[in-house]
Amino acid sequence: MDWIDVLQRFGFPVAMCAIFIFAFYRTSIWLAANVVQPIVRSHLAFMGKLEACMDQNTELLRANTQTNLSIAEQLKDHGDKLDALHRALEKMPNCPDPPPAKPKDGPGWMRP
Repeated sequence: MDWIDVLQRFGFPVAMCAIFIFAFYRTSIWLAANVVQPIVRSHLAFMGKLEACMDQNTELLRANTQTNLSIAEQLKDHGDKLDALHRALEKMPNCPDPPPAKPKDGPGWMRP
C-alpha cells in the first residue's frame, strides 16, 4: 500500500494521523535508546556510589561512637581522680577555701 493510496482511500486527516503515530513511535524508540537508557545507567551508577558512601559513613559512625565511649570513660576516670584529690585536700590543715564558683547562666560576655 502506497501513501498516495492511503490518502485516496482514507483521506488526508487519517493519513496525517498515521504519519504522526509513526513519527511518535520512531521518536519514542530513539528517546528510549539515546536518553532514557543513559539516564538509567547513570542513576544506577550514582546509587552504587551512594550506597558505598553510606557504608563508609556507617563504619565511621561506629568508630566515632567507640572513640566517644573511650573519651567518656577517660573523663570519668579523671573525674574520679580529681574527686579523690579534692577529698585529700579537704583533709589537709590550713587549706584555704576554694574561690566561689562563677554562675553558669551563659557565655562570659552575657554575664553582668
